[in-house]
Order: sequence, then C-alpha cells, then structure tokens
Amino acid sequence: MIDITGETIGLKLTSAAASCSLPVRSHFIEHVYDRDSRAGTDTVIVGHGSSLFVSHDLGATWVRYDVGAITHGEPVIRCFTLDNGNRVIQTGSTKQTLLVDADWRLICRCKTGPFNWHGTWSIDQSASGTVMYGEYDRQAETMAVWRSEDLGLSWKASLTCRSRSSSLPEIRHFHTCQADPFQPGRWVVSSGDYGAENRLWVSEDDGGTWVEVAAPMLSLGSSVQLTQPRRAFRFTAIHFEPDVIIWPTDDTLGLGHAALMIAERRAPQTLRVGGLLGRNEMRALVRIADRAWLAISESKLDLEAVDLFMIRGNYTPIQIGRLPNHTGLHSAFTRTLCSKAARSGVFFSYDDPGLIDSNCRFVRWQVNFRDASPAHGHDKLVASSNVRSDAPPPVETTAVGTLPLPEEASKRLVPAGKTNPADKAWKRQGIAWLENYAGRKVSTDAARRVFESVSRNIYNTYVTEQMSALGQTQAGTRLASVLEGHIFVTKDNRKSIRLSDFQWGSPGPEDRNQLWVLQQWLPVRECLYERASANTFGATLMLVPWIRAWSDANLTPDSLASNRHLTWHDHATALRCIHLVYFLRLLLEAGRSLEEDFPRLLDFVGVHVSVLMSDDFYNRHNNHGFDQALALYLMACIFDLGELTDRARLVGRERLSEEIAVAFNEEGVHIENSPDYHAIMLARLVQAKKVFAAFGDKVESVDIENTIDKGLTFLAFAVRPDGRLPAFGDTEVKPLTFALNGIRESLGAKYLQYVLSAGNNGEEPPHLVRVFPKAGYAFIRERWGRGADFRTAIQVAVKCGFLSTFHRHDDDGAIVLHAFGEDWLIESGIFNYQEQNIYRRYLRSSLGHNIVSVLGVDASRRKPKSKIGGFVSWATDKGLTEVKLRSFMFPRYVSERQVRFDRSRRTLDLLDDVTGTTNERRNFQLRLHLPADKEICIQKERSVVVRGAHCGQSLRISLLTGNISEITLARAREAPDIAGWTSPSIGRLEEAWTLIYEAPDVHSFESHLRFEFEKTD
Repeated sequence: MIDITGETIGLKLTSAAASCSLPVRSHFIEHVYDRDSRAGTDTVIVGHGSSLFVSHDLGATWVRYDVGAITHGEPVIRCFTLDNGNRVIQTGSTKQTLLVDADWRLICRCKTGPFNWHGTWSIDQSASGTVMYGEYDRQAETMAVWRSEDLGLSWKASLTCRSRSSSLPEIRHFHTCQADPFQPGRWVVSSGDYGAENRLWVSEDDGGTWVEVAAPMLSLGSSVQLTQPRRAFRFTAIHFEPDVIIWPTDDTLGLGHAALMIAERRAPQTLRVGGLLGRNEMRALVRIADRAWLAISESKLDLEAVDLFMIRGNYTPIQIGRLPNHTGLHSAFTRTLCSKAARSGVFFSYDDPGLIDSNCRFVRWQVNFRDASPAHGHDKLVASSNVRSDAPPPVETTAVGTLPLPEEASKRLVPAGKTNPADKAWKRQGIAWLENYAGRKVSTDAARRVFESVSRNIYNTYVTEQMSALGQTQAGTRLASVLEGHIFVTKDNRKSIRLSDFQWGSPGPEDRNQLWVLQQWLPVRECLYERASANTFGATLMLVPWIRAWSDANLTPDSLASNRHLTWHDHATALRCIHLVYFLRLLLEAGRSLEEDFPRLLDFVGVHVSVLMSDDFYNRHNNHGFDQALALYLMACIFDLGELTDRARLVGRERLSEEIAVAFNEEGVHIENSPDYHAIMLARLVQAKKVFAAFGDKVESVDIENTIDKGLTFLAFAVRPDGRLPAFGDTEVKPLTFALNGIRESLGAKYLQYVLSAGNNGEEPPHLVRVFPKAGYAFIRERWGRGADFRTAIQVAVKCGFLSTFHRHDDDGAIVLHAFGEDWLIESGIFNYQEQNIYRRYLRSSLGHNIVSVLGVDASRRKPKSKIGGFVSWATDKGLTEVKLRSFMFPRYVSERQVRFDRSRRTLDLLDDVTGTTNERRNFQLRLHLPADKEICIQKERSVVVRGAHCGQSLRISLLTGNISEITLARAREAPDIAGWTSPSIGRLEEAWTLIYEAPDVHSFESHLRFEFEKTD
C-alpha cells in the first residue's frame, strides 16, 4: 500500500496465469472494453498456442476454445471485440486477419494488409459501427490504416504511407487509431518512430478523408520547451475527455523524461505539458476511475524499474511507485497490450520479459483507489512524507518472479508425473562447469588455434556453402539489414527484429521457428558474406555486443535448469557452436582481441562441450545428432579444456563417424525422407570431410568420397527442370544451390553442374531414368537438352520407401509432375514442425498426397520389420518407362501403383489397386493436388481438363477404368474435411486445388488415369 496525500491507492500485481491455473506462457490478448460506460467489462481473453481462454468473471473461471482449425494452427496474438459480440482476431507468423462470432466460429477471412496492429490503442470502433486499425511492422514498404464499414466483413485501406523499406519513407508504422467518443465520425491516428515519422492525423468522416495535424505548438502556459516538437506526437496510448485529449509520450523528448501531453480536443496541435514522467518511455495509460488514470512505462532507458504514475483530474502526474526490473534486461513490459480501462479496480496487462512471473505473460492488477480529494478533484496531489520523490518505493507485489535457484526453476516447469528436468545429466554437467571453472580467460594460444586450425580451406568452404544455400541477392539483402541494425528471423526476409530492441532472456518472437533462428546465431552467416564479398567486418562488429549479451544472459545455472526460449534446443545448441567458431575467425581476421570482445569465451566453450558430451542430450542417428557430433568434435579440436579436451575429441570423432555411416544409405541417399534434407546433410558431409582432414583424422566406417559422389548424382536426377527439388516429405520448393569447392571433379558433381546450369556446364547424365530402390525414389525425364529446351522438359518423380521415421510423411506412392516450365501435380510440403497443428497433420497424412487413401484407417509411420514397401520393378523400352511399386502403409491393405510414361506421346498413365486382407467394406479416395494458378474443368465424360497458367498447354486427365463413382474438386477447404492446401516453405500455407476421386463402400479400389498434354485453344 502506498499512501498519497488526498487519496489512498494500493497496487497488487499477481501472475494471473499462476493464480488462475492457466498454462505456462499464457499471454494477455484483450480485456473487453465497453464503449458506452468507458470502462472495462468482466470479459478477459488470454492466448496459449492455438487455444484461447476466456473468462467472464475477471479471471475467476475460464473456458478454453481451440481455434487451431480456423487459424491453421497459428496462435492468436491480437483480438478486438465488436459491439455486436463478434471479434476481429489476428495470428502470429502468418498474420491472418479473421472475423469470428462470439463462440469463435469463423465468419470470414478478412482481406486486409499483411501486418498486425500494435496494441490496445491501435484499433477501435466508432458509434456508427466503423472499425479501423493501423498496421505495425518494423521494416516494410508501406503501412496502412484499414477500415471496415460492415462490421469486419470487408476492408479497405483508408490511409496509406510509405514506410522504412521504401525509397522515400514517410513513417515507420502506426501507433494509435482511436475514435473520439464525444464527436461521432471523428478519429485520431498517430505514427512513429523518429523525427518526421512522428505524425498525427484527424478524420471527421469515419476515415473517409484525413487531415494531417501540423507540428505541435505549446501553449503559452507551458513551462517546458521542446526543440523537436514532433516528438510529442510519439505515443502508444491515448484517452479522450469532453474538453481535452491526453497521452503519455513514448519518447523522452530530448529532456531525459517522458511527459504527459494535454491537447485541446478540437485543436490537437495546441499542446500543454501536464508534467514530466519518468526516465523511461511510457507505454500504457489505464483509466481506473472517472478522471483518474494509471500511466505505466517500459524499462529500457532505465533498466532498474518500470515507472508508475497516477494522473488525476487536474492532469498532474504523481509517481506512486516503481516495479523493479529484476531481470536487468530491456523490457517493453506491457508491450502496449493491456486493459484500456479497469473494471471494479481490476485490469490486466502483458508482461515482458516476465517481470512478475518468468513463466507467464499475463498480469492481473488490483487497484484499491479511494477518492479523498475535494468534490471536483482538481487539487494538486502531493506525495506524503513517507514517499521520497527522488526514489519512490517499489510497488507491493505478490508472486513477483524473483530469480529462483536452479532446482526451483526446474521444479516449476515439471508437469505432474514427469521426470524433473534438473535430473538431466546435461544440465548438471553444464552447471558443474560454471561452478568449477567460470571466469577463465581465453589464452593467446587458444586464439592462435582458432585462426590456424580452422584452415582457410574449411573456412572458405563453409562461407561458400552458406552463401550458396542463401543466394547472393538474398545474402546481400540480409547483410544490409544487419548493417542497419536489424536481423531477419525468417528465410523469406519478411520478418526482422532490431538489434537494440531484442534482449536475450526475454521471450523474443512468439514464433518457434524465429526463436530457433536466433538461438543458433544464424545472423553470423551475413557476416561471412560480408567478409567474402567486401573484405570488411562491419556486420561482425555489429553482432559483437549482441553475442556477448547472449553469454551474460544464458551462461547461468538458471538458464540451463529452466531451458526457456529454446536456449538449449538440441539442434540450435550445436549450430550455435559451429557459428561461434567461424565468428571468432572473423574477429581475429579483423584484428580484434577475443579476450575483450568475448570475455566469457571459455565459459561458453566449456558449458557447450559439457552439454554436448552428455548422452541424454545427444539426439543420435538423425540430422540433429550429426550436427551435435560435428560441433563437439570441432570445439574439442580447437580449444584447450584441460583433461576434458581429449575425451571430448574422442567422443565427437566416434559419434560423427557413426552419424555419417547411418545418415546415408548405400546409394548415397540421405535417409530422412526428403530431397531437401538430403541436400542439406550432403553439404554437412562435405564439411565433415574437410574438418577431419584438417585435424588429421579419418572415418573408418564409410568411404566419404564415394558417398559424396553418389549423393551428388542423386541430386542431379532429383532436381526438376526449373532447378528446384520435388517437394517430397519436408522439402521446401526453392532453387537448389550447392557449393562444389574441392569436389568439382567428381562425376556426380559434373552431373549436378549440368543440371543446375540448364545444360550449359558440366556433363550430361547418361540416362533419362534413374531409380534408387533402396532409398525409395524414381526420376523419369523426357529429355535433357540445353537452355529453354532443358527447362521445358517433362519430369515425373515418384517416392515409395521407408528408411527412417524422421520427416516421414504418409506418402508411399506419391507422384509429382513438372512440364513446360510449370507444376501440374504438386506435393503438400512442410508448413511447420508443430505436430499438433491441424494443417501440419493434414499435410503429412495420406490425404495430403497424390495417392489412394483408405478412409478410417490410419497409415503406419513405424518402420516396418517384415513387409517393406518400395519399388517392385522398373524398365524402359523404346521410349516407354514403366515403374511398379507396392506399399503396406495401411494396415491390412496392400497398395500397388504402376507409373507409365511414354516420351513420344507425352502421356502418363497411373494405375492404382488397393486391396484389403479382410472382406471389410471401406470408403476410398484418390487425391491429386494441383497448383492454384490452374483453371480446372470436370467434364461429363469423366475427364478433367487442367489449363496451364502461361505455357500454352492443357493437361487432360481421363478416367479409363475403375470403380470410382464421383469426381469432385476442392480448394482451401477448412476442417474437419481439410483439402486444397499446400506449403512451399516453412511458415507458408497456400491455397491449391485438390481433385478427389471417390469410391465409397467397396472392398477394394482400382483406377486407371491417363494424363495427356495438348495445346490450349
């Protein structure tokens, strides 16, 4: 309780997730606001993954809703409840905008811009029913205010400005978008962040037209002079009163303090300063009673605490307390996601980075407020004698997230009946290193070994491999971003974070894939490109404090014990070590001191080697285990860790030798069911070969040179005429690039050079058909050729095999078709690695592939012990290629497929026969997936015509024989019967066509389809 003269106010903050038994990492989304009473309601909405929790009694009880079916498994991160009870929601990484009803049923998918709104004050509804919100992104071409005049059913851009990524930026993003409750039709919109980007607009016709407000003029009564007056327009929270508009600035105005701004409601450019606030920028302003507000800051400029100010009817702010920032990290705290107004003294907010509870992003505030001021409440309020104005006492808190002991942190994360994470050996070993050796400094000899042992051959190979995988244009774009202080966290360069804004130990991005990118230190790749292309080190030096901060935040017992934010993800940990080695080499080439730039280097190495050596951390016999072994071996060869060094090197060498022997089969094909993973791991194999050679070791278990040559040959046949890989399994549809340094003279490398250059370089493969029966792939080409002749050839690719459960799809018999420079039959793709996501489950299932499914029978993903499916026979005679395959994927059923390709006629025949071992009747479906750019017509004679997008060809699919009773077409169909989707890359879900051949209530399935190309009329 904090006493203030003239009133009594007490604040009690609790971890709402903990007190309400919500899941760990639940996050605040919305406290529904009543626009008539200008107060909060009893309804609160909280998110957790693809689930939403709704309380109608201020958090006393909760109802869970699973909305994954309508969000494609994405988490909901924004919600705005309309006056009619419907809601506008937005998702995380895919940034969908949806309109749902009060029971979370989908009404429509909104066609709006690609970006979310910022926070509570970025969206509103006026008395006329008009809804508007302002877009927020850190790096975009344009930003828009979107308007709906039909309660969210349709949207149009109302105000558009050029943003940071454009040649002539006007703003960075929009901060607020609010309707004036006292003037129908009037709206106020503000933008930020710096200088002339801080702007203000007013509309008097519900967003039909806008007038920009001139640079602010301070009224004569103001005692504060602003040298940059536009900074007063930078704010993220705003409230309207009958006579004025008030907002706390998200800027310290060049004064070292934020300020409370008071604008004339009818002339907002005329400002006066109600008073100075704290040294931090302000992020929220919550109405707790009539003409009484609580202003809440972030904790970035002053890392000690969050500032809390009480504002009364005379608009004079008084500091009532400070919320300690025990993390010592930059904290946005509420992120401007909080209640607009309290309900009976209760309101809610976000919590970043867990100041109240490190496991939760949801705080419940209880404000005990008693008005003891004169009737009109305009007397100046003065802090009582027990509150120092220069150092306000901390706010009384309950269950504040103080840093626990490692054991306590681990116990807090343990579900009932599960093993305590503190019992993990890798955690104990990492913590033991810190307890025994923390603070050791890197030696000059160790620095020399980094430089000399990572020989130029290995270093340049790794640089080339990374740049080839990325592509020169994209690498240049990402490098330029780092030099400007940003890091991209998605492969498509659509999402970035600002180096100065991101803090290790805070939650960071909500998307798991983006966290994984950060934790492996992938931005080091941009530094490698800078060194290779420009011989400079600007990006390297930009990342030094960022990487040093990682060590300070995560080389702690608590970080190891709690393992939050994917810090100790098994794969990210390994890749982080590999990137560290090359980053250190960059520092040394730049003439930097490792001791000064990375004072905790040996702590980093010792903890990581200790963790990687532990058997319970080692994820053997997959791509994660391969990189773990490579990282352990590399670190042990370079750094001197005393008695641990030789043992770590031995363990690393033995594991890496074993991983190489297991990862590729005798045909040189990677076993994890994906051409993309084959390419990735083949590059790793080349790297491992050079690392072994550099340190005088070799692998006894496998002929690496021969495996690499075979692996390159596989890629040469797998690559489509357009230079991309067929999207079997978890494969992204993207141009293949592969660094051939040091292996260019192998036959497989020459074949791959030929294919990647469209026949202009390298050596033409001697065959048009290649079957890899043990790996389970067949590739059939119409011709090779050169240039345009090469790129327009037909390729048929078929998959049927089972070597590993990793990245396994239910896709025995899957077929893809590429011809005339276009895709015709496509595969489902990857989407993400969240296996509970309904679209991920669909894309991996048999229904997501071009095969026959036995409805009601789940395909087995267990590696078969006896009946192993695969290719039965294959032959080519006089231009006719026939491949036969068999699968036992569906228990109690045998699936057989014949694929015939006639080069002279350019026809493809597909014959399917699925027979059960019992006399049970079932429903069968053959699904074919086609790109969304095709025009498809189902004709009466049981044939389908598919019109090409730009090649002047059509594909006729004729049903020659079979027991099929109906042919239907689906596109973008939602749950429960999902169809018509594909995912060409991680995080992207796109519409597609699904052609469905149905045979209901039969004992078996049979069909014969013929695919014939013909010129379009």
